[in-house]
Amino acid sequence: MRLQILFGVLLCSSVAAASNYQLQTLSEAHRMFRAATNATMYTETAQQYEYLVSEDGVRNGQLYYTLGNTYFLAGDLGRAVLNYRRAEQYLPNNSDVQHNLAAALEQRADLIPAQDRHPLAARLL
Repeated sequence: MRLQILFGVLLCSSVAAASNYQLQTLSEAHRMFRAATNATMYTETAQQYEYLVSEDGVRNGQLYYTLGNTYFLAGDLGRAVLNYRRAEQYLPNNSDVQHNLAAALEQRADLIPAQDRHPLAARLL
């Protein structure tokens, strides 16, 4: 079953036929993801997935979604959002992508919580 999933991820990409090296890289990345326990390990795992995207040209929603999850768990919310957005292009109605994207957006550091006006300022304005 795992081999079918791994192979399916690569078949859905723009690459016509997945090489053994691509399958090995993807398998190793999945192994690293399952074994990761801290941000550093997730960052190293993301590098494996990124290699498939940048060097091998693999492009599909499931890979971007997994890459988003990896960055999210590494604490890199910017890259997580970027990859969830990329996954949206391939999986526009996927509830998991939407849920994880919303979770990443909620944790952004650039969000400024709305504050109630000072009572004196509220009266004057």
